[in-house]
Amino acid sequence: MSADNNWTYCPRCHKQIESSKSIYGKVSEKEYLEFLDKPVSIEEPTLREDYELGITLDKKEGWIFYIIYMASCDCGFRFKYRHKELLPSSKVKE
Repeated sequence: MSADNNWTYCPRCHKQIESSKSIYGKVSEKEYLEFLDKPVSIEEPTLREDYELGITLDKKEGWIFYIIYMASCDCGFRFKYRHKELLPSSKVKE
């Protein structure tokens, strides 16, 4: 088993920065300032990535390779991915 975490840039925050450039002058000053008040940072990575991968023995199925990936940001962005796959020729014999 291997577990780790990493920091990178958030796709939602990046999109919000790009959106702020495209709405400037197209909405009222109040709306624009409210938009800018939302927590966004491109100065430093804000997206925390946690992942785990490995091989484990399931008593019923056999040896399984698995991946777990999760990402989260202060802006509310969340993503989770899980995958497991039975390794070839490892099925438990009954």
